[in-house]
Amino acid sequence: MKEFSAAARQEAEGYLGKYPKKEAALLPILHLAQKDFGFIDDEAELAVADLMGISPISVREASRFYFMYHHHPIGKFHLQVCQNITCTIMGAETILSHLKDKLGIEAEQRTEDELFSIERVECIACCDVGPAMLINEDLVTNLTAEKVDAVLDKCRDGQELGDLVTSAVRRIKEAPVTQAAPPPPAETPKTEAPEPPQEEPKADEKKEKPDASADKETE
Repeated sequence: MKEFSAAARQEAEGYLGKYPKKEAALLPILHLAQKDFGFIDDEAELAVADLMGISPISVREASRFYFMYHHHPIGKFHLQVCQNITCTIMGAETILSHLKDKLGIEAEQRTEDELFSIERVECIACCDVGPAMLINEDLVTNLTAEKVDAVLDKCRDGQELGDLVTSAVRRIKEAPVTQAAPPPPAETPKTEAPEPPQEEPKADEKKEKPDASADKETE
């Protein structure tokens, strides 16, 4: 079983202390494991389970469900090609074949220079602009063989992908970080002054006054 580094273990303990249920810390700790070990294989999953005190199958279910966790060594540029039905209909297999021919590797493999790796993934929410591919965290859509070649050339030359990245994603990445304005202070509800309490009449005032007309008749 693999062992977390001291720094990674300390960071993981921080995640565990942050949530009321330790299972809630699983995803960030999986990211931490991937950063510490390079990828998440069976031994890394066991290390996560041991650190968190949860069952290995719980770790396996999460790590194998999300394609953001890698289970084999990946290259500096990790190419994740969507193989969902929509992208497949729009030509994803042709794009994948072109990538394999250009790089000389199969899916789930890494080039000898460790620069590129290829992986098939499920839907990446770009069905309307497929075929689509992630290059690390950059999204490229409407893929063609020519666009794939341009991506590979820029990666080899150490250049930013620039306009090749889907425009919506590019705008988000280039947008300045701003903080929302603080909300206006809450208005204090207006309350009317309470009426002063009514004084209770004194005990002697409660007695009925004698009838003056009866006194006159007596006279």
